Amino acid sequence: MDCGDGSNVNQTYKHVPVRVYKPDMTYCQPYVVAVGEDNSINDVSISQVLKSVCIEVSDDVCVVSQGIEIPLGGSLYKLSQTLSYPDNFLYLTVTNLVT
Repeated sequence: MDCGDGSNVNQTYKHVPVRVYKPDMTYCQPYVVAVGEDNSINDVSISQVLKSVCIEVSDDVCVVSQGIEIPLGGSLYKLSQTLSYPDNFLYLTVTNLVT
């Protein structure tokens, strides 16, 4: 991306801003590193993010972003590129499925 002053900006995210809304109506914003020190993409899954905020991942957990059910094995980095809001946050809502 050209900044107009001749410098280029790397479009790779260093961190993914995420807000996870839990079933108990609280939320948290985990610190997720998207790019490693060697500039390789740290491909974190949705289930890894949930585990980092103490949400037990099981068959009755459903994650939704912008009305779309997100697979637990989905790539957080790729989701953030496509489903982030204008404030660059990826908002995930976690619900428990009633069976």
